Amino acid sequence: MLLPIIVSLICVGIVYKVLDLFNKHRRYAHIPGPKRDSFFYGNGPSFRESLEKHGCVGVYWLDMYKKYGQIYHYFLVTQPRVFIADPLVIKEIVTEFKLFPRPEDLQGGYRKFFSFGIAKMGFTNFCGFNSLLTSKGGPIWKKKKKIMDPTFSLQALSKHLPRFYNIAVGVADCLEAIQQENLGKPVDIKSYISPFTIDAISYAGFGASDDEVSQLRTHNGNMGNAMVGVMSKGGNPISILLDSSIRKHISAVQRDLKTLRGIGKEIILDRIQNGQYGKVKDILDTIIAANTDDETGALQMEMALDEFMAMYAAGNGTTSTTLLWALSSLTRNPHVMEKLIEEVDHVWTPAEINNSTDFSEIARVLKE
Repeated sequence: MLLPIIVSLICVGIVYKVLDLFNKHRRYAHIPGPKRDSFFYGNGPSFRESLEKHGCVGVYWLDMYKKYGQIYHYFLVTQPRVFIADPLVIKEIVTEFKLFPRPEDLQGGYRKFFSFGIAKMGFTNFCGFNSLLTSKGGPIWKKKKKIMDPTFSLQALSKHLPRFYNIAVGVADCLEAIQQENLGKPVDIKSYISPFTIDAISYAGFGASDDEVSQLRTHNGNMGNAMVGVMSKGGNPISILLDSSIRKHISAVQRDLKTLRGIGKEIILDRIQNGQYGKVKDILDTIIAANTDDETGALQMEMALDEFMAMYAAGNGTTSTTLLWALSSLTRNPHVMEKLIEEVDHVWTPAEINNSTDFSEIARVLKE
């Protein structure tokens, strides 16, 4: 009696999932974008071909942008995703977040109950689903603001100038060495830039030790490679069951994610136990403060770790991408580069910023 019921529930779940996917694909059909390579693998095969050919993921997204414009869809395995490169649209999404609910907010627990694949295996549970992007004015938004406002003030960042300066020198030396080794050849420098931004966040944001910085960088890199492996081969239930390499990639993601959160926990506990909490006034201090109960004084560790991972992961990708874009734009506009170098030499020394000087050129580059 029990077996027919179980089989019936499984069949209902599969039918629901397939119909749900067909409905999603229909809803996004009016948005420009590439056709699926297959129903179950989405655009994974073409993504994998580009990755193998160019050795990086950025070329694929740039090709899609050139072909389909600032807004296009892409099938991440079976799930359609919309990519947006229009600043005005992004601003509207951020400021009017309630108008853009996530699918699970619309479909409720029924969809979650019948969810399959990598989400159920913990692959997407990167930051505890505690997103940086949230409703403006809401409780989560206020919490994020409580963390970010004091952390990214000029006064707070100025304390880290010596560390930033040393890292910047390392970036410059690295780029010069790459140029000498690859004269006349195009080079994807993101893989070289990313470790420096990781180190900057680890040192200045979390007060990590040299050993912790090295561990964070290593496991973050391993997890990123494993994620690319999952996305390129497909993460739907069928591909997971049939392809053991995908299961290995997913296990690697889970393993490195667990290690990263473990390192984060050690850093948080060390800050509290050594009596430095509240004195350093960096990202870690504000994360601890934002996740400490006002009445009991108890730290909500899992939520603090979610924030730690969100700041760590989001900070690395956005910082390295922005830095790469800025360097690319400046090399194409040498007259702007000269003005910027002149202003930086005048206002910035390894030890301090001359606050009495106008930051006009730097401000223009940052705003751009």
